[in-house]
Amino acid sequence: MRMEKQEDLQENYLKVLEKVELGSSVSGVVINIMKDYVLVDIGYKSEGFIKIDEFETIPNVGDKLDAIVTRVGGELGLVLSVAKLDSLNLQDKIDEYIANRKVLKGKILVELSSGYKVQINENVTGFMPSYLSSKIRDEKLKRGLVVEFYVIQADKTDGLRLILDRRTLERERELLKRKELVNSYSEGDIVDGVVERITDYGAIIKVKNLVLGVLHKRNIAFSRVENIEDFIRVGDKLRLQIIKLSVNTGKMELSLKALKANPWDSVESRYKIESIVKGKVVKILPFGAVVELDSEISGFLHISNFSWVRVIKSPQELVKVGQIVEVKILEIDKENQKISLGIKQVNENPWNSLSQRCDVGKVVQGVVKNITKTGAFVSIEEGIDAYISKFDISWVDEINPEEYFKLGSSISGKVIEFDAKKQNIRLGIKQLEENPWDDFSKSYKKGDTLEVEVLEKKSKGVQVRVYGKIMGFISKIQLGDTKESSLDTFENLNVGDKLKVMITNIDFKNKLVLLSYRAYKEQKSSEEISSYLFKEDDEESYKPFANLLKRNADV
Repeated sequence: MRMEKQEDLQENYLKVLEKVELGSSVSGVVINIMKDYVLVDIGYKSEGFIKIDEFETIPNVGDKLDAIVTRVGGELGLVLSVAKLDSLNLQDKIDEYIANRKVLKGKILVELSSGYKVQINENVTGFMPSYLSSKIRDEKLKRGLVVEFYVIQADKTDGLRLILDRRTLERERELLKRKELVNSYSEGDIVDGVVERITDYGAIIKVKNLVLGVLHKRNIAFSRVENIEDFIRVGDKLRLQIIKLSVNTGKMELSLKALKANPWDSVESRYKIESIVKGKVVKILPFGAVVELDSEISGFLHISNFSWVRVIKSPQELVKVGQIVEVKILEIDKENQKISLGIKQVNENPWNSLSQRCDVGKVVQGVVKNITKTGAFVSIEEGIDAYISKFDISWVDEINPEEYFKLGSSISGKVIEFDAKKQNIRLGIKQLEENPWDDFSKSYKKGDTLEVEVLEKKSKGVQVRVYGKIMGFISKIQLGDTKESSLDTFENLNVGDKLKVMITNIDFKNKLVLLSYRAYKEQKSSEEISSYLFKEDDEESYKPFANLLKRNADV
């Protein structure tokens, strides 16, 4: 009886084997976990064997699973494989997996020069580029490590070549965790964090092992932060306040100084406007310098407040980083946390007392500092320059400043204009002596005659000395009665000769005196004729015209 039952079982088993084809897919239920195999009931009163090492997580009795038939007959009878079924499914559904961003698993086989070869299942491997292997830069993945990833590209032209991306998956999972964490906080909450790294703009903070906090420079301290590592370093544990949350990005903005007393609340009791204090120059800017007054308060020294008398083009002309300077507090803006400082205000404006020494009419001495076509600048005190116009050099001559002045030479001048408000001083050299034109105008007028000295013969006439330093000019045509006589007189005149002439025009504005030898001669002749005709004598016969006029009057 027993033999018959055993024969029946064998017959049934052979019938099952006939129904199950090699490579077909079957579904079953785990009925036993053995040492090397998982036993699965696939129906037909038959079981299949699956190698236990195909499972990353060993299933439980009663679990349902799908497999593919890899062997029929033999010692075990029916051999199944879940790995090969996964491999076939992967090839069939790879496009769907890429589109739906399905997460797959694989094992690192080997590190290549530009990435990693990954075993996805028994028949399929993929390539994971180094830059897509981890969210952590330069992280090395060990051989045998099981990792999860997305398939982002599949090439089916020659087998199945897959490009894998683990970095994006890691970042997405981290972002999800960060969002959950951020959502659990409120602005104003206090958190503990660790400085993960230092950046140009501040620091990245790790909160609860997630990199999600940003600590900006401006939120580290109330004082100016130039070098972040003077305040915090990588690895430092900090207590911070949340000042801004962003659930969408999973980030929080943190503040270190928010947990400290604001020194600007008491700034007006610590510093007074108009008081003089000392500070250290900590930064040079194109238009000024930042001065640290104490460890928490800094002020700004604008370039316009460097000097009363010098034109400062660069702050570095007077100050340098690290220098201790004495400054006056000009303005305190508590609301905007600003202090305006001045160096020049520490001392009195020299222009205020300069009027006593440089009042109009006083004679001062200076050194020629700069020469231009229109005049010269003369340094009369340190930082105080006066200007001499070319028109204030001589009363009578037109002077070229570039020929008259010499750089570095000492020169005296009379103050002719002083304006402390505009910081302007004008000097005159010609004003050191009386204006010869004043005396000349008192002594002579148009029509007067005088003796002049020939100084220079020119193409159009003769330049002569009229009065002191005053020059005059006689045109050629004014040297004789006719063109020939004028030319003859001009030819016979020599430098140093003296002759009497008549003033025909005086132009005080243009410093011009026009003279005429011809007019003088005509006047002289007229005077001689008049003298002869109206000569007084006892005998009437000597006054023929006078007697004639008298007789005519008597008729």
